[in-house]
Amino acid sequence: MSGIAWTREHRRRFSRQVAEAHRAGKYAHRLDWNGGHPANWRGGRKTHHGGYALVSAPTHPYADSQGYVREHRLVMEDHLGRVLLPTEIVHHINGDTADNRIKNLILFDSLVGHLKHHREQRRKPCA
Repeated sequence: MSGIAWTREHRRRFSRQVAEAHRAGKYAHRLDWNGGHPANWRGGRKTHHGGYALVSAPTHPYADSQGYVREHRLVMEDHLGRVLLPTEIVHHINGDTADNRIKNLILFDSLVGHLKHHREQRRKPCA
C-alpha cells in the first residue's frame, strides 16, 4: 500500500467518491471493454478437465448446473437437427477431445455400442 493510514473516515469518503463517480457515469465506458461481462468472462467457453470444450447454453435441456454443455454434443445436435438423448454417446474418432469437427464425430445410440466400438478397435492388428 502507499503508507497512508486509512481511517474509517478515509474509507467512507473514498466509498462516497467512487459511488458518485459511478452514478455520474464516469466508469460506464469500462462496461464496453468486455460487453458488460465481468473481467474474467471468456466468451461462454471453458475447458473441462478431460479436455472437452464446454459452451455456455443455459437454456439447453441437458445443461449442467452452471449452464454449460459439451461442445461436441452441440455440434452433433446441430448436424442432426435435434436434441441428443442423454443415453446417446458422441465419440471422437481421432481421440482428440478438443477436435469437434463433424467429420471427427460418431454418434452411438447407447454406451453398449460405444464400448463395442472400443473393443473392436483394440482387436484390430497394427499395420
